[in-house]
Amino acid sequence: MRFSLQTDLLDLTNCLAQPGSVPIPLGSTNANIEIINWTTKPVRTNGAGEFIIRFKRPTTVGTLIQYEGGQVSVEISNEWVNVPAPLDAGRKLQTVPLPYAQVFTALKITVPPEKTNDAYQSHLSFATMIPVRAINVAPAATASATSVAPNRKPEMLLDGIVDPKENFSTTPQKQNVTPEKSASVTLTWPASQRFRGLGLFRGSSDEGVGEPLIESFSGNDNPAQSTNEWNPVFTRSTPPGLFRSNQFFVAMEMQSTRALRLSATGGVDRLALGEILVFQELGAAPAPSAVISSAPKTYTIAHVPAGKIKIDGKDDEWPAERIDGFALQYDDDNLYVLFKGKDPHATFENKGTNYFELFHTGDALDVMLQTRPGLTPGRLDPAPGDVRLLFAMFQGKPVCVFYNFRNSELLGQSVTFKSETKTVWCDKVELLKDAKIDVKRGDGEYTLEASIPLRAINLLPAALAETRGDVGRVVSDATGTKAVQRVYWSNNNVLPMGDLPDEATVQPAYWGTFKFAE
Repeated sequence: MRFSLQTDLLDLTNCLAQPGSVPIPLGSTNANIEIINWTTKPVRTNGAGEFIIRFKRPTTVGTLIQYEGGQVSVEISNEWVNVPAPLDAGRKLQTVPLPYAQVFTALKITVPPEKTNDAYQSHLSFATMIPVRAINVAPAATASATSVAPNRKPEMLLDGIVDPKENFSTTPQKQNVTPEKSASVTLTWPASQRFRGLGLFRGSSDEGVGEPLIESFSGNDNPAQSTNEWNPVFTRSTPPGLFRSNQFFVAMEMQSTRALRLSATGGVDRLALGEILVFQELGAAPAPSAVISSAPKTYTIAHVPAGKIKIDGKDDEWPAERIDGFALQYDDDNLYVLFKGKDPHATFENKGTNYFELFHTGDALDVMLQTRPGLTPGRLDPAPGDVRLLFAMFQGKPVCVFYNFRNSELLGQSVTFKSETKTVWCDKVELLKDAKIDVKRGDGEYTLEASIPLRAINLLPAALAETRGDVGRVVSDATGTKAVQRVYWSNNNVLPMGDLPDEATVQPAYWGTFKFAE
């Protein structure tokens, strides 16, 4: 299967290019959408061509990938809405994230015409659609290679151009490459980037990567000088497509790294490619106007003497430094949490009747923590030691709900969160009876102060020195009966509201770093 949407989503009879009402070059037997060489009819007037792709029913699409395309628009409620220009605007190969959670009935690509023999004609070389919203962060990287054939600089892999015949190449070897004597290309960013997969394009004379090996860099020093801190990225790959042998590699889990290495380890005598795309998922986040540094956010949790923090709903004994309204401190026995914020809708009200699902039914505050060392930073799913502390009103009183997602002791209440499309489970959900919480609510603002026994959440700051986590708010409607928005300090890939399993789970890959000061 290709990493694209399936052709049966399209209303093929109404997918037409204007001028000329030229049908889309796809048939009902195509398993996936791979549009190649769609051209308008030649006309005497100088006007842009419009390539209109209509769907059988209102549809959401993640990302359009186009080559020699143009301005992208989507049809919403019978009106055409322009999609903001992508990060790689001006390049021939573009990755265009489409509006998040917007249902549209058609997609239009407006392409400037070219003049040939006194006639004007527009041409769309290639387009496909993938299900996830993503940007291409490869252009922000620096490319290097183990060797370079004459006039084949590795920067060619990031310039957005794929020659139909021959592009970048390492120096050909007398024999095919081997794992011990591979040919590779390395992409290095100034700051860590999250990515979920790669796209590769090549010309007809490019050998590709043969037997590929994809690795990410886990060290803190210079990737070019390190040999020990490269880890294989396990991927699913698609077969090569028809346009420039386009091929996608999708990682099994989210990755975060400062460098990627792509190696040919067999089957070819060199590594020869035209372009590399590195997909960074956006989720609900707006498409950035520039590549955002994904360097993890860092916050230091100060150590305070026992008794300094009094749980009275006031913040006068807390330092002024806050992260999105939150502050964290600890002593030898407790973790302390403070939130103070202003919002015309901030009533800190939650009328939910099931404490398992207070994140779904009203206002809440979130603290997410990794309480065990040595876990994989890029994991998308919770692992043993990943916990969530949810503060909310329940039956008229403030409570702390403790979610221990993977509990090896198998003690406590196990809960399953289900929807029509997904199931998420948590091994242990309980109200922390020893938590002390005080909330002061005013006109459009509130303050929450809490202490949580470290032993209750299996957190040992002295053994960790630093860990990973996040803090955030769940915001309800004015009635306090339905959560409508989630805003987090570190995670800008928050899953949309409305699906209970998505709201119940955590995404450790997007957490920041918490340092425990002594």
